[in-house]
Amino acid sequence: FKFKLKEKFQLYSLALALVDIGFLTMLLIPNLAHFEIYIFDQFESICKLTVYFGYVFSFLSMWLEF
Repeated sequence: FKFKLKEKFQLYSLALALVDIGFLTMLLIPNLAHFEIYIFDQFESICKLTVYFGYVFSFLSMWLEF
């Protein structure tokens, strides 16, 4: 029983860490302009995907915490 509980906790922690890394990556993309890397402005699809996945990762992060 203890092993399964530990395994579930590790899986939960991994999922939460990946979702948080995804969210932070979505925040990083628009801020790359400070380093003169203009990915966000060059492609319209990058802009849309960044906003979309920013919302998705934010939702998943909050959903996993409850």
